Amino acid sequence: MKLATEPSAPKLPMTAMTTRVYPNDAGERFWRRVEPVKHKLFQYILKSLSFSEESHDVFQETILRAFQYQSSFREDGHFQAWIYAIAHNEIRRFFQSCKRRPVLLGEEEWSRLQAEGEKNPQARQLYELAARLEPKHREVFFLFYSQGFSLEEIAGITGYSSGYIKYMLNRARNAVRKMLGEGK
Repeated sequence: MKLATEPSAPKLPMTAMTTRVYPNDAGERFWRRVEPVKHKLFQYILKSLSFSEESHDVFQETILRAFQYQSSFREDGHFQAWIYAIAHNEIRRFFQSCKRRPVLLGEEEWSRLQAEGEKNPQARQLYELAARLEPKHREVFFLFYSQGFSLEEIAGITGYSSGYIKYMLNRARNAVRKMLGEGK
């Protein structure tokens, strides 16, 4: 379920770095795998960090780590789940490394989002409510509703059990319902 039109992923240097490091086509294969998932991956990171300005840094760190550890990807595996697991770890690392909450986008940034196609006030309200969730609940919430992953896929990405994912998703839903009820 796509909530609204969102900002796009940062531009990535596709082959300049990879051709020097991996002259045997490994770099080219890596970028071909990243290209179809980079926008959704960035949206996942952006929403997990409550539209924080640091989202770009976490996205780039995710791509860098994935590139560095591409040899650990099994060719018979699911690339999207593998790179989302790396993003999950980078998000956790971000929250562990900073003692403050991420900087939320202000009115100027929201105006920019609206100019880029964010016309749905209900989606904006949902993003604002989800930004108030605990980080792990917010992450599961957006993986399920915005990115369209199944509970089992989310469990594989996060390393939590399917039962725990159901529990966190239920907690996130109830928290959003409660916040919606308070707004009336």
